[in-house]
Amino acid sequence: MKLILFSFLLIFSAIACNETDDMPAPVTPELMIEDFVKEEGDQTNGIFLSIRLSTESSEQVSFHIRTEDGTAVAGQDYVDIPDQVVFLEPGTRLYSLKVEILGDTKYELDEDFKVILSDVIGAVIVKPEAVITIENDDDVPLIIPESGYSTPGSYPGMTLIWHDEFEEIIDPANWAFEIGNGQHGWGNAESQYYREENASIIDGNLVIEARREELFTFDYTSSRMITRDKFDFKYGRVDIRAALPEGRGLWPALWMLGANHSEVGWPKCGEIDIMEMIGGLGRENTVH
Repeated sequence: MKLILFSFLLIFSAIACNETDDMPAPVTPELMIEDFVKEEGDQTNGIFLSIRLSTESSEQVSFHIRTEDGTAVAGQDYVDIPDQVVFLEPGTRLYSLKVEILGDTKYELDEDFKVILSDVIGAVIVKPEAVITIENDDDVPLIIPESGYSTPGSYPGMTLIWHDEFEEIIDPANWAFEIGNGQHGWGNAESQYYREENASIIDGNLVIEARREELFTFDYTSSRMITRDKFDFKYGRVDIRAALPEGRGLWPALWMLGANHSEVGWPKCGEIDIMEMIGGLGRENTVH
């Protein structure tokens, strides 16, 4: 009887040992932070970013956190968060970080900055930074100059044969709209989709707006107006008065193509540029 009992105990011990070896190893939690999009607003307003662990930890988790400028600048667009240490106690999975956005009433393009996590202890970073996008919610200030060059009504030895003062409507007898983006952005790899809705008459002025908005596969919209098949001439003088916008990426232009453009295409039809302005980097006062 003693031998049988001894054998039984040996078998039991072996089974118990195997069960211990098969126990899963502790899971290391993953640390991540969420991106955030916020309208700027007119005053300082706070947002709360979620920093999460994928699972509860039996040990304390710590990490460093800080902000970093992008197109948005600390002190001007948001309140800086200097490098600091955050502790998550065992059993805690969520930390809410308050970030303050500095609102104003000035029109700006959308801007962004980053919240960065680093030096994590007790977890693994799977998303170390969040991009905070500040969406502009202010209208573009429309400034129409009341002074400046004014075209004479006549020139000696010349007869006025065509004009448009844009007093009430965009006259379909004078203008047509080109819609879309054309092949390769009409040759200049342009990023906007052209449509009629971006052109209007305001206080006796033609206003063409370039807007940052998504349409089809494009991120911008504008208008492109032409006189093809409505008016052409061989000799003469053309006077134009226009106020130009400012801003990087803008490229307003007024130009002429040969009337045979539809038959022979560009550049065989010829081109005469009346005005081009390349926006941004302080180039708005240079007209080509």
